[in-house]
Amino acid sequence: MDLRRRLVTEALGCGLLVVALEGSHHVAEHLGASATEGRLFMSLSCGAVLACLLWVLRPLSGAHLNPALTFADALGDRMPWREVPLYALAQLSGSLVGRLVAHRMCNEPLLLTARMPAADGARFLTEMVATFGLLVVVRGCVRTRPSATPLAIAGYVAATVWFTDSRSLANPALVLARAASAHVGVMSPWEVESFVAAQLLGAALAVFLFRWLLGG
Repeated sequence: MDLRRRLVTEALGCGLLVVALEGSHHVAEHLGASATEGRLFMSLSCGAVLACLLWVLRPLSGAHLNPALTFADALGDRMPWREVPLYALAQLSGSLVGRLVAHRMCNEPLLLTARMPAADGARFLTEMVATFGLLVVVRGCVRTRPSATPLAIAGYVAATVWFTDSRSLANPALVLARAASAHVGVMSPWEVESFVAAQLLGAALAVFLFRWLLGG
């Protein structure tokens, strides 16, 4: 498939993923769910939607749906570096459009928040570890269990809802989408830089680890 169609596929997948994540969050609040129940809603919704998107979109674009995975593929010589900025731009754009669609669906404000930064060392480490784990799952599946990749990734991402505070799902595109919100309690735009840096660092560490494990 030509590059333009692959970019549209990446944008579409990221947008739908954000709609699923934010829509489930809104529904949980609307139903009066507790914090634990809300996380369960988002975990199941995001995991199921991601599995479906990976199965459908992988033959079209590779279905990275995540700038950290695109960065890791280029770092591991699995895609040309010249395509990385274009993939990342498509993923980020799709996530922002998904955020706007989700806000409109849920009748929430569309304006950016102006909260002060709240990121700290613990959250930086959490994002790095979550992304490192995601890349370990991805690289391991590609190497040993390619057919299990969609379910393995979806299961891991669904689990990250339970062990990360930001619910950014080890994905820089979702970090940006979550920052573009007026909803109290989500991420501040001023936190984006540190979160993305942590995720890219985690992805790079996983790539280098697997290169060493495989003797490459």
